[in-house]
Amino acid sequence: MTKTILITCLKVIFYYFTKTGFSSILFFKSVRLVSYLYLSKLSLKMAEIIGNDFPQSLFGTENSDNILGFGGNDTIDGLGGNDLLFGNTGLDQINGNQGDDTISGGKDDDLILGGIGNDFLRGDLGRDTIRGEDGNDFLFGGRGDDELFGDSGSDTLSGDRGIDTLTGGSGGDVFVLVQNGEGPDILTDFNGADDFMQLPGGITFDNLLIQANGNQSTISIVSTGEGLAILNDVSPSEISSSDFISGTSSPTTPLTPPTTIDPGNSPGDALNIGVLNGTVTSNEFVGNTDTKDYYRFDVASPINFSLYLDDLGADANVNLYQDSNNNGVIDSNESRIDWSSQGGTASESITRNLGIGNYFVLVQPASQGSNTNYTLRLVNETSEAANIGVLGGTRTFNEFVGRNDPVDYYRFSLNSPRTFTLSLDGLSADANVNLYQDSNDNGVIDSNESRIDWSSQGGTASESITRNLGIGNYFVKVVSASQGSNTNYNMTLSA
Repeated sequence: MTKTILITCLKVIFYYFTKTGFSSILFFKSVRLVSYLYLSKLSLKMAEIIGNDFPQSLFGTENSDNILGFGGNDTIDGLGGNDLLFGNTGLDQINGNQGDDTISGGKDDDLILGGIGNDFLRGDLGRDTIRGEDGNDFLFGGRGDDELFGDSGSDTLSGDRGIDTLTGGSGGDVFVLVQNGEGPDILTDFNGADDFMQLPGGITFDNLLIQANGNQSTISIVSTGEGLAILNDVSPSEISSSDFISGTSSPTTPLTPPTTIDPGNSPGDALNIGVLNGTVTSNEFVGNTDTKDYYRFDVASPINFSLYLDDLGADANVNLYQDSNNNGVIDSNESRIDWSSQGGTASESITRNLGIGNYFVLVQPASQGSNTNYTLRLVNETSEAANIGVLGGTRTFNEFVGRNDPVDYYRFSLNSPRTFTLSLDGLSADANVNLYQDSNDNGVIDSNESRIDWSSQGGTASESITRNLGIGNYFVKVVSASQGSNTNYNMTLSA
């Protein structure tokens, strides 16, 4: 399960609604930089990402993700899983990739690709190009003169408002004819042997006028003269009542707007994350007009904690404090317990164990005049670990590490001495693997529990570990070797 909180540097955001045929579409406008925060709680790899007002490339994970592009001309790729992707404003390119995805383009002229799977794709406003690609997809153009391509599979295509061009592709497709749709839609490849046209509610075949116009057939409503469709390379004699079905096809409601919150300039105004579970990512800004960003989080049980500060355009530093007396402020005797100040635009990071308690994170520019956007990630590595249980026989995992998910943890136990083997292959970028023993069985890699084995071959070479292990609990850590190294991997564990 996930929780989404939208952050804005100004506390004013204007919402407006636009009707598109069947349901209300919500867009966002801001008067300055708008940023995002996502919290992934129980789902091991699920990402919920909200972008800002600038062009961005936003990538999901191999599991089911929620991604909102917000403003700017964004490139969004859901990768694997059943994703919910929303471009919002800007000329967006959105690819569902694998899985049964739900995609909304939002405002402006978007390119939407369903990829592999049975997808629900809607263009909303603008002159959109929508391709279902593989699978049995539902394509909905929305307002504007759109181009819809079902491609392979048995697809449903609804142009909605505007003069839309609909191409079903291979497979038996359904073309939805829309009344009061602001113009007839053009069906480029209707095939009566496989395809159907769905009539508007209340309209029957007897209400239609079908006429020839060159190498096209036009379909209109007799009583009003309203054109519903133009069929290319089809003569009226080839159209019969058996080509039509009745019913209505309505798109579902798109992404619900998140709540707006601003990380404050003092501990008392800090953005309160609550108990840190999974990964929290914030895309924000610090500089002359916003000199400090404070975040507050709680730790309910001891954890392995990681912090990453990336995507810097100028020098910014990060500090970690513990609120020892839990009074909600940083007292004069509560010094920072960790920090990172690399200099320039180098990324910052903190990795350490945290006990039960309350904590503050402070992000600030390194000097006056240093204005920069940033991406902050706070990770409870302990809650992220996949709990394998007792390892007996062979277990295989297909996963991903990279820019938005730099580390994967796995936990397993042995109830008798075993010869343990690990192989990591299928790499497209450099990734390494480490093995730890949880000596005191507290579910955390403590500072005195160093890795007991590792493999770091470099490049895309496979990694492997073979070692005799005793009874106990263990952690495997798969890590991207460097910032920006994105790779899928296949990992096999056996004992």
